[in-house]
Amino acid sequence: MSTVRKQRNPFKNDGSYNFLKIILGVFFLFSFSLIGYAYSISDEIPSLKELENTDTSLRTEVFSKNNHHIFSIYKEDRKNVTYDQLPQHLVDALISTEDERFYDHSGIDLFGLIRGTMTTALYYASGKTLGKKSGASTITMQAAGNIFTTRVKTVRRKILEMMTALQLERTYSKKEIIEVYFNAMSYGNNAFGIESAAKTYFSKTVSELDTLEAATLVGLLKGPTRYNPVRRPERSKRRRNVVLLKMYENGKLSKQTFDSLKTKETRLVRAERERYAPYFKDRIHKELNQLGRKYGFDPLTDGLKVFTTLDTTFQNALDSAIWSNIDEIQQASLNKASSIKTRNQYRRDTTYTSTAQADSAFLANHVVQYGFIALDHRTGGVLAHNGGRGGRYFYDHVFQGVRQPGSTVKPFVYAAALEQGFSPAHKLWDGPYNYYLDAESDSNIWSPTNWDSKYLNKDVTLRYGISRSLNTIAVRLQEEIGKHPPIIRMMKDMGITGRIPAVPSLPLGIYEVSPFELVSAYSGFANMGEKIEAHTIEQIQDKYGNVIYEANFPRKEVLNKNTAFMITDMLTSSVDGGAGVTSARIRWMSKVPYNIKVAAKTGTTNNFRDAWIIAYTPRFTAALWAGIDFPEKSGNHKQIRHNIGLSSTLVVHPMGDFIRRVYEAHPEWERLEFEQPDGVVQRTICLANPAVKRANVSCPEKFDEYFRTDFDVTENCEIHKGNTIQSSGNKRRRRF
Repeated sequence: MSTVRKQRNPFKNDGSYNFLKIILGVFFLFSFSLIGYAYSISDEIPSLKELENTDTSLRTEVFSKNNHHIFSIYKEDRKNVTYDQLPQHLVDALISTEDERFYDHSGIDLFGLIRGTMTTALYYASGKTLGKKSGASTITMQAAGNIFTTRVKTVRRKILEMMTALQLERTYSKKEIIEVYFNAMSYGNNAFGIESAAKTYFSKTVSELDTLEAATLVGLLKGPTRYNPVRRPERSKRRRNVVLLKMYENGKLSKQTFDSLKTKETRLVRAERERYAPYFKDRIHKELNQLGRKYGFDPLTDGLKVFTTLDTTFQNALDSAIWSNIDEIQQASLNKASSIKTRNQYRRDTTYTSTAQADSAFLANHVVQYGFIALDHRTGGVLAHNGGRGGRYFYDHVFQGVRQPGSTVKPFVYAAALEQGFSPAHKLWDGPYNYYLDAESDSNIWSPTNWDSKYLNKDVTLRYGISRSLNTIAVRLQEEIGKHPPIIRMMKDMGITGRIPAVPSLPLGIYEVSPFELVSAYSGFANMGEKIEAHTIEQIQDKYGNVIYEANFPRKEVLNKNTAFMITDMLTSSVDGGAGVTSARIRWMSKVPYNIKVAAKTGTTNNFRDAWIIAYTPRFTAALWAGIDFPEKSGNHKQIRHNIGLSSTLVVHPMGDFIRRVYEAHPEWERLEFEQPDGVVQRTICLANPAVKRANVSCPEKFDEYFRTDFDVTENCEIHKGNTIQSSGNKRRRRF
């Protein structure tokens, strides 16, 4: 008898069959649980208006004094585009890579979700030996995810994304969702949105992207840091080729095109950050942050309008003046005997293996830097500002750099003397001078010399002494007015905040000060004894146009206006002084016309390491410093001192160019004068008389000089007889 065998179920009592039943059961149980949980949190679905406004912050717009838009401040660099601006290969790359069934689902890809869930479950159940982790987020879900501020991946967050995606699909077309997606995503390097990404990495608009560039940006979506083409080019290329492969597999690229593209390099063209007034912008950021803490606003998100003190005419003139001269200054420094000597020291340093290596190290440590700033002394507003060449670090030599000011300190010495009743006509001996540092010993002596180690060996006026920047006159004057205290008091009153040492060499500028501090102090001379705190922001408005901040700094009298005018006139005669006066190069080298009133003082420090010029007109005050950052920079193991040969003559030319350029833009300012106060009178004096006396008709050397009315000269010259001469009031006929 034949036996009929019952066919066995191949899965019965099979372990894989039981495992599959468990997985399916868990899946369906989990699905029903999710449905119930989703219903319970449905009221937490955010508004779609949040997604439409992918610009998560309002930009703060910053304007110049003359109403030019300078720059924007924002939390995210984002500019939205429309679907029509997106090239088709970009859309194809996105769909092929991120959501192949995009046009077939309604926000949630159930097939992809089941596949991804089971694949991931198998991955973890097998101890990470089978399969792989698989995401199941559609393009719509990813777009929805950008509404949420938190990036923590939780079940709650995932369910909300899915529910929001369903709502998106009911509200928007597929094209609109693609548009929202590209505008919402982050692409690294502070690029938010596809337009910003195209500009950041390729300096293009999104419509100009080619297939390789589009694939690179789509590849970034998987991990903007991990696949950053700037920092990780090889990894970025591999991910780009994955995108190209997906496009080929989905019929968006031919085999020939795919094979051709995958071997090519993607050429990055990084967009340079705006370079216009970068140091001024940095100051604005700092001041806005300070004001924000004080007044309770956030410049990154509050959509403010900021009106600054910067004048684009001044900034353009300042930048052009320094950029057209800095290479010449650099070369002049390199050609100085002191610099050549320093270069040879590098070459003798055995730590360098070749002459080329030594020269390279020398040049790297010998870069001439600068700090240049212009200030409206009538208001305290910073008109223009350039903090240096930049380079490996962003160091603002105007605000952060502190160096010895050299002879630019001398006007404070002379001002202290004028306050005591001295006049510009007062005479002192220009000859060797010994200062006894120890009253009980003749051996401890300091003997200052003039910059050229030469002396006239005769009496000269204070006006002559300051125009020629004679050290002997400044030091002798310090002694006559009571040594250090009056000078230190004068400098502190005018705004020098750092430590000022009470030493005999004080008039020679041995302390340290920043260009900003010095230009701010000089503004007291230019503004006839009044000073207003320097600032960069005039007004701030909120997004509704309400004024939430306005600069309102009080005027502070720091100097007698009569003294300020007389110092100004002395510094003006320096510029007009002709041959032998460094400041006069403003006239004959930079071609600044004589009808433009300019006062100026130059300064050079020991071993010609720093060069300074402070200049002002009736409309503005400017300061320029030039030098190198590390004058004591070590050449590997040996200490090498940089004596760079930077005399003040080198910085006069760019200052003069700056002044000329500004006045070319403002010809209406050309005949403005420094206003003479009522407390100042002009007298014709006899220069041949050792004392300060009014001139008679027979006096051989006459000069028109200013005096304060409270210290007026009343006596006539007793050496030369005749009638007293009345002042002509014509400053042009003066001479030293």
